[in-house]
Amino acid sequence: MTPSSSRAVYTYANLARGPFQVRRRTLAPLLIAAALLLPPWPGPPAALGATGEIGLLALGDSIAAGADLGEEWSYPRRLGQRVANETGLAVRYLNRSRPRERSGGVLAGQLYGLAEFAPRLVTLTVGANDYLVPSFECVASRIDDVPALSCNPPDLSATTPTLESNLRQILDRLTSETDASIAVTTYYNPYPRGSPCAPGVADLSVRYVNAAISRVVAEFGERATLVDLMLLFRGHEGRAPVGWFAPSPLSVLCLDIHPNAEGQSAIASAVWDAIGSRLRGLFLSA
Repeated sequence: MTPSSSRAVYTYANLARGPFQVRRRTLAPLLIAAALLLPPWPGPPAALGATGEIGLLALGDSIAAGADLGEEWSYPRRLGQRVANETGLAVRYLNRSRPRERSGGVLAGQLYGLAEFAPRLVTLTVGANDYLVPSFECVASRIDDVPALSCNPPDLSATTPTLESNLRQILDRLTSETDASIAVTTYYNPYPRGSPCAPGVADLSVRYVNAAISRVVAEFGERATLVDLMLLFRGHEGRAPVGWFAPSPLSVLCLDIHPNAEGQSAIASAVWDAIGSRLRGLFLSA
């Protein structure tokens, strides 16, 4: 996958400081700077007097891209505003995640220009499309009777080593080419108990993929932090009012697999809870 010429870099400041300020910033000829106005995060006001800025780079798949809602609802963007509000620093934000992206796609097409952007925080959500989503589509093809969807899920024994290798290479590059703290999410089971979408089978598959992600993240010590979405979403499977999943635009029940606005906000909060104290220590200790 080649870098897109339409990806944008947004710079935004802490809303607690007064009128919202946006500064245009050019990263590279391939990137276009644009203004972004985010709603205030419902959290405590940021400490005053902090200087500098934080670069936030989001990598991954449809979850990080805000699929079924729009990128403006994505957890990385909500996280960016949370970071700005909590630290009092401006945040340079770039979301390169793409729907249907696999780990190999992140490795080949989302890691360019790391030195130029110089992120201090990176989020990574990838692995579902290597195995999980094809499995969900298989279920949908049978349960929802959608002939357009295939039922050819990958072999876990063959897919897992490739996923682990790709994740390891992604984190190797991020840790060697940046000074960023890296938050890596796992995945969730989107199907509630009693669903016709085989929640038990989905649960086993998600656990298998999450174990692979966890093993690789553990190799990188303090530089990479695991954010457990399986636990976070437990009890919130399915659609609102209890569930945190958006209805599929295809009106296919078993493809209600992307978080709704509440789910995206919950992920942003979980990531902040995992790395917030580290960011405060890095940027507000002076």
